[in-house]
Amino acid sequence: MNVTNCPKHLPPTQPPNSPMGTAEYATLSAPGGLGVIDSVEPGPCFQWAVFLQAVDHEQALALELLALVLAQTPGEMLALEQALTENDLGALRRIIHSQKASFEVFGLLEVVQLGRAVEQQLAAPQPDGDVSGLIRQYVRMLKAELALMQLVLQTTQEW
Repeated sequence: MNVTNCPKHLPPTQPPNSPMGTAEYATLSAPGGLGVIDSVEPGPCFQWAVFLQAVDHEQALALELLALVLAQTPGEMLALEQALTENDLGALRRIIHSQKASFEVFGLLEVVQLGRAVEQQLAAPQPDGDVSGLIRQYVRMLKAELALMQLVLQTTQEW
C-alpha cells in the first residue's frame, strides 16, 4: 500500500521525531482486544489533527464520532465478509457505498479509493473477475485504520 497520499503529520499518539512508521507504531501499541494486531498493514492514514479540523475543532464531537465509527465498523466488516461468502453483490455494494462519506471525513483516503474500485467492479462485473481479493484488502486496510483510531481515541481521552 502506498502511503504517499496520506497527510504527512504524525498522529499525536506517536512520539515526535520517531523513526518508527505509523503502521509499526499502531501494531506495537494497539490494544490486544481489537483482534487486528496480526492484520495491520503499512499505511494507516487516520490523523487526529486532520479529523479534528474537519469537525471545526469540536473535540467532544470528534471523540463522539470516533467512538461511533469504532463501534459500528467492525459489524459492517463482518457483514461484508458474510456478503462475500454468500456472493451477495448488492449487500457488498450497499455496505461499501454507505461507508465512503464517513471514511472521507476521517481522512481514510486509501480506503475510500479502494472502496470506489470495488464499487466499480461490482457495478460492471467481469465474467472472469473476482472481486473477493479487493474486498479482503479493503477489510484489512480498515482493520489497520481502526487499530490506529482506537489508539488515538484512548490516548486523546486520557489527556
